Amino acid sequence: MVGLKHEYRVVPLEVRRRSKARQKQQALALDVPVLTVLAGFFLARALLLDELLPFGPAFIAAVYRGPKPRPAWALLGVAAGYASLNPTGTALPIYPYYAATMLVWLAGGSKALRPKDSYWVFWFFAAFLGVRAPLTIRLLGSSYPMIWFAAVGEAVIAAAAYSMFSTFVHSKRMYALDVKEFQIGLMLAAVFVGADLVIYQFPLRMLIMFYLVLAAARIGRAGLALMIGPLITLIALLVKLPVELAVMVVVVAVAAGFLAHLPLGLLIASLMGYLLTFGLPVEPETVKYLLMPALAALAVYLTPAQRLRQLERLLPGTKQHTLKQASHTMRAQEILEARVEQFSQVFHELAAVLEESTFVAQQLENMAQIIAQLSAELGTQAEFAEAIEDKLWRNLDSAELKELTVLQQDGSFLVSGKCHSQCGSFWCNQVAKECGDLLGGSFAVTRRRCLVSGQCGFDISTKARYVVDVKTAKIAQGRVSGDSNAIFALSANRVGLLISDGMGTGERAASYSLATIRLLEKMIRVGYDPGLAVKVINQVLLARSMADSFATIDFVIVDLETGQLEFLKIGAAASFIKRGRNVEVVQNHALPVGILNHVEVEPERRLLYEGDYLVMVTDGVLESQGQMVNKEQWMCQILRRADDGQDCQEMANQLLLQSIEAAGGGVVDDMMVLVAKLVRNDPEIHPYQRS
Repeated sequence: MVGLKHEYRVVPLEVRRRSKARQKQQALALDVPVLTVLAGFFLARALLLDELLPFGPAFIAAVYRGPKPRPAWALLGVAAGYASLNPTGTALPIYPYYAATMLVWLAGGSKALRPKDSYWVFWFFAAFLGVRAPLTIRLLGSSYPMIWFAAVGEAVIAAAAYSMFSTFVHSKRMYALDVKEFQIGLMLAAVFVGADLVIYQFPLRMLIMFYLVLAAARIGRAGLALMIGPLITLIALLVKLPVELAVMVVVVAVAAGFLAHLPLGLLIASLMGYLLTFGLPVEPETVKYLLMPALAALAVYLTPAQRLRQLERLLPGTKQHTLKQASHTMRAQEILEARVEQFSQVFHELAAVLEESTFVAQQLENMAQIIAQLSAELGTQAEFAEAIEDKLWRNLDSAELKELTVLQQDGSFLVSGKCHSQCGSFWCNQVAKECGDLLGGSFAVTRRRCLVSGQCGFDISTKARYVVDVKTAKIAQGRVSGDSNAIFALSANRVGLLISDGMGTGERAASYSLATIRLLEKMIRVGYDPGLAVKVINQVLLARSMADSFATIDFVIVDLETGQLEFLKIGAAASFIKRGRNVEVVQNHALPVGILNHVEVEPERRLLYEGDYLVMVTDGVLESQGQMVNKEQWMCQILRRADDGQDCQEMANQLLLQSIEAAGGGVVDDMMVLVAKLVRNDPEIHPYQRS
């Protein structure tokens, strides 16, 4: 038979690598962190109550907590911010702040203590009480009690601001916003509190203030607007904006919260805020208070809907944030229910196997092992990767998307989602493509609920490099075969191949092998260590009956990424790996389970390359040689002569027929042959299918 030839597509990986290298070079060329410098500049200028400057040291301390600290640039921005202040514009001198900030900057030299929040709180109090206050008193020539009270207040505000800043830049944080988005948001807040710039007679600070309030109303309606409005009002009072403006902010927030869903509702709320605050007629000096919220409302309407949806998912109290939290809870509940159900099935199998036994009391210790393993498994934590989840939402930018959760477990990602309506075009494939672009590697849709329940839903996980083509052939010596097998997925990248030979023939042997197969499959799929699972099954078979109740275990775990095989053999016949004319033999010398109180489990590892055959057999196949001493050598000779172009089913059938012929055409024992082969998991070249 002529061997089959398959065309394989070559993927030019170097193109992507070179592209990434060019991007890295371009990133390195932007050596000056402009946003860091500007944020430090504006935060240093943030003057509270005309005499407090607490944000400069807090910002520098937070920069030290970032994944790539750039404290020198942050210090430059803060110093420039201090220098831009009018020395006569405050009740206290500016120069002591330089010294206090320098002390905090120098404190960052201790890398070991840098991550500790208490460390920075100490240095804030040391900077403001030990440096800023004494220097101010010396420059003024006399001591004022309020200087010390102001220094305490600055230290407290600096600690609170540092806590907020460092929450976002902490090196171990899973970002919901990426670094650029956080820096832009921080920059906006810094300009709001630290810049009293006027553009065409419109104060920039007031435009930002109204924009934030109206954007909150559009995103989260009344709930979010009534939370953001008072907060903005408090900040406005701290930076000494007019009281009338602070009142107007609250009125606009309330009106916008209830009118945001209407066409031009934000503009109507802006007009209502002005009229309820200043009344009629419109005075020339208050015209800017009428125009500024209107301009801010127009800016909100011009903001891309994609950005607003992204913010809506991040802000508590919004509809999208509530749906996101609900989907997380539902997904976690589904995972827990599935895990408990799997463990329940394990105990059901144990109960069915032990119902004939009176030897239960001696097995309590083994049951304790099962319960301990159950406790450990239920303690497994599933982590939601919110950073990746939110980036997928942003990249997909679809109003049809209802739910999307990304679960990270054991180094792999599991993506689940739903749409509001059935798309009919397998739009979930686009989600899988976006997952691959964002995370690298290849992702595929593993389940489509629309094909099962009629509701639009999908599951996506990493697509393995290979699939495994598995075929079997078997024959019974009597009416029922005592040889059983199972093929099941352990994870997205691992498959288990399992054969069990119940001692003897007929229904009794079949019951032993089936019990072993079912119990081992369920225990391993639920997360048991294979060695522990085999030991528990051994004790169960011992407890089932005082008569002979033996069964072999021939278990192979196939890694679909690397092709590594992990063999776990207990009393099983030899297995074979055919690589062209070369044949490897994998043997063991352990007795079957159910004979001794203790079994030794020693896994053995081999590699299966693309094009190789893995052959697993029960002892009936090799025993067909009768008195031949080296039965494995006979099988090796058959495999060397076998055509490499055969598919797995042809190979399994041929080996079974030759075993029957070698036994003189008779079947003296149950026989089973399992043949497996790795196939590249590429839809363009898919000559085999997973069975």
